[in-house]
Amino acid sequence: MTASNVTRTMSNTTRILIVDGTNVVMRCALGGELSAVQAVPTASGMIERASRECEATHLVIALDCPGVPTWRKELYPEYKANRTLDTSPWIHAAAEAWVSHWWCEDVYGYEADDIIATIALRAAARPNTEVFVLSGDSDVLPLTAQGIRVMKPMQGGQFTTLASNQVCCKYGISSPTALVELKAMTGESGDNIPGVAGIGDVRALALLTAHGDLEGVIAAGLRNACKYSIMVAAAADLARLSRRLVTLATDVPVVKISPAGCAL
Repeated sequence: MTASNVTRTMSNTTRILIVDGTNVVMRCALGGELSAVQAVPTASGMIERASRECEATHLVIALDCPGVPTWRKELYPEYKANRTLDTSPWIHAAAEAWVSHWWCEDVYGYEADDIIATIALRAAARPNTEVFVLSGDSDVLPLTAQGIRVMKPMQGGQFTTLASNQVCCKYGISSPTALVELKAMTGESGDNIPGVAGIGDVRALALLTAHGDLEGVIAAGLRNACKYSIMVAAAADLARLSRRLVTLATDVPVVKISPAGCAL
């Protein structure tokens, strides 16, 4: 037994690593430049390194269901309409490689980050449990408000682990949950989420700082408080739609996960 395992046993702490499998395998595929045969082993190595770094006792991998419409697509048909790459070869290959020795979850109609949010929040509520998320997707960063830590892959095979205070410092916000309010106004070009035209990161942060949240900004615009709040108020429906799209679902009907089944 290694020294880290002795420490882990003595502390009686459960450390669960929840992996955004879709994000990880597509990152290792360099956005589709490398084949699944090349990308999946690299992704597996990344997961193993992250597991060792956070001394995980349990591991769950969340995956998208490629080709299946999600609740976001049904809510906003233009969601991710700018993405033309079919990711199914990589996701199917990853699932086939991983399911034999790691616990994998995919749920019809939901994305991997929704599954992550649902499992992470449930796990974080348990006593003596630490939760880590492996993902390069900023959409999972609001989870750090609940004590969850996000491991972001970096070049050279390293990771940057972000907790609530690092997220707040990075984005200049008072709580990681404010990222949802920011993105409601700025949108997300990668996912084709519209936001409010003419409102970028700097203006959105200034509005949020002055008025608290999206609804506060809209209310200020209706009072003609400033030019940019008026712009947000004029596009209130689109901003609210964008906020809904960037908000993670936390009620995904995942199967009951067996602690023994996902133990490392």
